[in-house]
Amino acid sequence: MKNQIFLIFLFWLGFAGVGIAQNYATRSQGDWDNESVWNIENNCEEPSKGKGGEAANKIPQTDKFKTDCPVEVFIKHSVSKSGKNDFSQQFKSLTINSEGLLNFISDQKITLSGNSFGGVIFTVDGGTLEAFDLEISTGAQLKVINGGKVILRNNLSTAGNGGVIELDASSSIQVKNEFKLSGSNSNVKLSGAFSTKTLSNTGSNSNSLQIFEGALGEVESFQLSGSTSTLLKGNLLVEKDFDFSGSASLNIGEQGFLKVNGTSTIRSSTPIISNGNINFEGSVTLSGNAQLQSNGNLLVGGKSTLEGSASIKILGFATFESDLTLKGGGADLQVSGEADVLVKGDLNKPENSGSISVLDRSSLIICNDRTDGNKEGAFPPLSFARMNIGPSPAYYGGCRILPIEFAEFKVELVSSNRSGQISWSTAKEWNSSYFEIERSINDVKSWESIGTVDAAGFSDQLTGYYFVDKSLPAAGGNVFYRIKQVDFDNKETYSQTKALKVSSLQGVTAWKTYPNPTNGANLTIELISQEAYQDVPVLVRLIAMSGQHTVIRVDKVELMGNYVQEWLQTQRPGIYTMEISWGIQKEYQKIQLAR
Repeated sequence: MKNQIFLIFLFWLGFAGVGIAQNYATRSQGDWDNESVWNIENNCEEPSKGKGGEAANKIPQTDKFKTDCPVEVFIKHSVSKSGKNDFSQQFKSLTINSEGLLNFISDQKITLSGNSFGGVIFTVDGGTLEAFDLEISTGAQLKVINGGKVILRNNLSTAGNGGVIELDASSSIQVKNEFKLSGSNSNVKLSGAFSTKTLSNTGSNSNSLQIFEGALGEVESFQLSGSTSTLLKGNLLVEKDFDFSGSASLNIGEQGFLKVNGTSTIRSSTPIISNGNINFEGSVTLSGNAQLQSNGNLLVGGKSTLEGSASIKILGFATFESDLTLKGGGADLQVSGEADVLVKGDLNKPENSGSISVLDRSSLIICNDRTDGNKEGAFPPLSFARMNIGPSPAYYGGCRILPIEFAEFKVELVSSNRSGQISWSTAKEWNSSYFEIERSINDVKSWESIGTVDAAGFSDQLTGYYFVDKSLPAAGGNVFYRIKQVDFDNKETYSQTKALKVSSLQGVTAWKTYPNPTNGANLTIELISQEAYQDVPVLVRLIAMSGQHTVIRVDKVELMGNYVQEWLQTQRPGIYTMEISWGIQKEYQKIQLAR
């Protein structure tokens, strides 16, 4: 029985020690090493007694302590710190709130590393962190949330094993020189704005860089190497060069957009798989066993070269503004599915090596324009070896003779009855059955048919058509239109895409909040305009009268009300502003909390 009591007592001591800590919070601005800057709460021992009977630290230390307690620091004012600083050992966490600023003024490296709690955690919660070099090492974490800002005058990097960096949609990171993932098992998740001279994902196994929807990155150069993985669902603008090597992987989501203004060099043995948008403004070279698979949109402004056994697989929409050359003996160009590929320059392939496939309902056109071209580039004849061209409806060759020639296509907003007037004319039609008017709201991917108009059939005279869209979205937005022509053999031809900017109806919103006033627990948020929402993440910012705010990311709109209920139940009665952001749209609503 005594042994049982003793064991229970030991367990109680261990459990009781989990939550205790020595806390430091700023009470005024100033220098970190000034005792008057800090308030101390020592939950472990008396403030005058430290480890071994020595006096407790009167300012927070970063790696040398006189206590066995975890040290937690809260920055609520403007604080500066000099010298080289390694945050480790008993240092558990540092939080910078919306009024706080921590500036490491020396041009030396600041290191966050592992400790007995797993790793040091820096949370920039609405405040600002400035430093020269910042390294997130084994187990440590940097979190930038709720409008927080991190400014590095030189480098930001991960090292060791398992460094973590997280940036939410409302926050930003600015790195003057290099933002680098190195070491192993690093995990970087970016949802906000970031900029740097060089963004690189290097090192060994499982380094993961994820750029989520809504993120906006601006970098001079982009480098992926080693056996790392990168996921791009947001926007990344590369002002200069892109280098992709080793066995690194890159996946681009449907909403992802990669634009490279300089030269792109692709050498990795793992394919780039894109379901989104790639815009290579400069030249592109694929070598070795490099692969590029584009299921979305691909634009190459400069010359494209496939060396060795490199391959490009296209299942979406692609335009090569200049020459496309299969230089290596094992080089391979595959066009399949319903791919639409235009090469405005020459398509080059050796007679007995390299391979070209055009299959299914796809087309590979070598011409100066997709629909109105009159100048063909050079392309390999079907007599060349390793030419695999499927039977009709697959198309391979020069400027295509289309069943229709569009002369004009216009869309206009008629304010008097809030409608969209679509008009088009044809210079000639051959075997033309009917036109289908398609519309997409706020993007050019979610097309829907809104009506049909019979075609002339056969005509070599100017023929005009029109259609009126009487159901413009109540919430407004950018409304895109295109005309699909269908011939008597069910083959299709598309017009260019036109857009209207439509304002929302006065007093009409996309979201409905009720009841209002609310007690917090019974609040419901309902999406009342399905056309205004395209299944994208929603950011909800809840703002109190004091100006303090909380940002909530919502991936499922049906759960939005639950998240807001939870937050309101922790607040005092009053008037709160709710900002709802999705895609390029934003809406504000007032919520009256009464109990």
